[in-house]
Amino acid sequence: MIPQAGHWADAYVGRPAMGRRPCWRLVRQVWANHLGFVMPSFDEQDSDEQAVALGAATFRAVPVGEEREFDAVMMMVPMRDRTVGPRGCRSVETHIGVVAARGLVLHVEQGRTARVDALKGLQVSRLLRGPWEMGGAT
Repeated sequence: MIPQAGHWADAYVGRPAMGRRPCWRLVRQVWANHLGFVMPSFDEQDSDEQAVALGAATFRAVPVGEEREFDAVMMMVPMRDRTVGPRGCRSVETHIGVVAARGLVLHVEQGRTARVDALKGLQVSRLLRGPWEMGGAT
C-alpha cells in the first residue's frame, strides 16, 4: 500500500528487520536520509520502554487526522507479563513507525519486512511531531 509510484517509502518497503529494535532503526534511517535529523541509537541494555521515552522527549503530540509525512507513530505491542493476571499479557508502547502519507504508516516488526499499512488498522497509542517541525510546517 504505497502512497504513489516513486514515493520515498518505496526505498524501504521489503527491507528485512535488522537487529534489536528494527522499527527504531528504520525510523531513524528515514529521518536521517530525508530530514537530516538524527535521533540517538540506544544502548542494548536499555529497555524498549526507556528507548521510547528517551526518543519521544523532544516531540509533541499530534491529533489523529492531523498527521503529516515523517511524524512518528507510536504503537502498542502485547508483551508477556505473568504479574498482571491470568492472561499474562499487557500492552506496552514499544513499536514505532513513520507516517508515509496521510493515513499510511511505514514500519517494520521483528522477523518481518518493512511495509506500509493503514494507520487505522494499527494499535496506535499516539502520533508525535519532531523538532524539525517546531519552527513551521513542511
